[in-house]
Amino acid sequence: MAAATAIGGFTVSPDGTTAAYVANVKGKTALWIHPLDGTPRMLPGTEDAGFPFWSPDGKSIAFFAGGKLLRTTIAGGTPLILCDVGSPRGGAWSEDGRIVFGTFGNGILQVPESGGMSRALTTSEASSDEHMWPQLVPGGHLLYWNIGGNLERGAYAASLAKPAERVRAIASLIAWAILFPGL
Repeated sequence: MAAATAIGGFTVSPDGTTAAYVANVKGKTALWIHPLDGTPRMLPGTEDAGFPFWSPDGKSIAFFAGGKLLRTTIAGGTPLILCDVGSPRGGAWSEDGRIVFGTFGNGILQVPESGGMSRALTTSEASSDEHMWPQLVPGGHLLYWNIGGNLERGAYAASLAKPAERVRAIASLIAWAILFPGL
């Protein structure tokens, strides 16, 4: 396979009992799961994985690899390709069965958890807007970062039902310090 899509990633299952992370073991980068009371194991078919995130029920994990968004069960098996992705910048899986994800140079995109064509959830006001690192919070709300373009830098919040009606939740200087500590 090609070089790794992303630099690592770490996430904890919704019930808090299992960690998923990207690791390079014996020259092979892949997605690993580690029950907190058990032994870690590599998930087959996850070579070059990056930026993993859990399904709401904690039975599946989505990740990016080879220019694609994929999902697999924690039991193992062949990962399912959900859609093509340019340069991924994080993702989240909603209770209503959609996956939202950021890419470099675009708004937040969405795709059904069963796969298909991705479509815009948020739109950039300028080609330099960078909507990335989406998070979903209870009640059908989306949080994401914008680090450039016409929008002021910072974290934005919006309803999944009305993503264009966003509000700036964290000011730009704070967001910049969080995203790029030490600069």
